[in-house]
Amino acid sequence: MGNLEHVIPIHSKDDLGVLAASFNGMTSELQRARQENQSWAETLEDKVSEKTRELRRAHAHLVQMDRMASLGKLSATVAHEINNPLAGILTYARLVDAETAMWAHARRFLEARSIPWIDALPALREALERGAAPYPPDWNGHPNATGNEQIARAVLASGLLAAGR
Repeated sequence: MGNLEHVIPIHSKDDLGVLAASFNGMTSELQRARQENQSWAETLEDKVSEKTRELRRAHAHLVQMDRMASLGKLSATVAHEINNPLAGILTYARLVDAETAMWAHARRFLEARSIPWIDALPALREALERGAAPYPPDWNGHPNATGNEQIARAVLASGLLAAGR
């Protein structure tokens, strides 16, 4: 690489003096170019390091987003798998609640007419199963007939009142 800091002393203005001045200018220019190259190399290293850090942060962020997306999909699947059976359970619970309410109405109807409700249950159940069952509620859950009307239809269809009970 050579010593670019050495300066040739100029003692004359002849050809050797001009050559020495030219040589000193050339070494000075080479020294400046070398420093500039070294500065660029250091700057380039810093820029490469900075961009590498940015890329690593971006990659880590993408990996985290991918994990979160996967977790979201898993959560949605689990929620769906839990909600399906729960919806079925809720539907059956509503049906049981409606049937319980119907039997409570039937009991009150029979008790109001002094009909022993325990004795009437088999005939009432048979009448309901035969088709004298009350109309189901409409899509809003409102009954299509009052509970007493429904029970009266079932009791009349069963023949309990005609038998004199």
